[in-house]
Amino acid sequence: MALILLLLAVALWLALSFVLLRMFAAPMAGQSRRTRRVMAMAAAAGFLGALVWGVALPGSLGIEAPALVMRLAGAAGLAAGVVLITVMRRPSPARVRFGLGIVATGLAPMLLLMNAHRDWGTPGGLPWVLGVVFTALSIGATLEMVKSKDLRPAPSPGALERLLWAVLIVLSAVAAVVLMLGPLVAEPAAGWIGNRAASNVLGAIPLTLFMMGWMARNRAMLARPAGIGCAVLGLWGLAAVVLEGGPLWLGMVLGTLGLLGGLRALRP
Repeated sequence: MALILLLLAVALWLALSFVLLRMFAAPMAGQSRRTRRVMAMAAAAGFLGALVWGVALPGSLGIEAPALVMRLAGAAGLAAGVVLITVMRRPSPARVRFGLGIVATGLAPMLLLMNAHRDWGTPGGLPWVLGVVFTALSIGATLEMVKSKDLRPAPSPGALERLLWAVLIVLSAVAAVVLMLGPLVAEPAAGWIGNRAASNVLGAIPLTLFMMGWMARNRAMLARPAGIGCAVLGLWGLAAVVLEGGPLWLGMVLGTLGLLGGLRALRP
């Protein structure tokens, strides 16, 4: 039964990827084939992950993780999918590189560290499927991101907005280091995180926020898609904390992120 569900999930992912490729064929016509495929398949994976992880389906992350961690992963998947759709609707060299950066930074480091703590002897093919899919997407995104350097001058955001991006960069960098590198030394101190592999999954979220803030701080054209990503992640993450009775401070942080991101997303 588990194998059948896994095959159905893979089929749904491929079908949704094909739909997105066809849907955005015209605006993305100027991009390379690999860029189009990586972004469409990553967006489809994000939406599918939001559906499965958002309901905290046991074992759907391929690791043992608390329900709150799974729901937060679902919020991150939804945010990534929405941002990639935003980029594919109106692509530009800077926006495409921004979208590829989300895929690369959200998957590659998490895979390297999480797999070090994963129990590969656990029955079932889900860990292997997730490993293959995420590895392929992260490698493809990294290669395309390196190729698509956009060094043209562009308008910068205002002073206040740059300050807010700087705050996000600092806070998300600290959180990413603690969540991703801390488990290399000891088990997570916070009980709601669960274990080392779950901590690595969570660490991918602030790492992606760091990348978004870093790229948006100097380019006004990237501020809106970054704001959309922050809004979706923050609000859906807040809902996850409320549903699972998570830490109050985490709900406040995510709520603030969602509010500020939503305000920026409403601006052109």
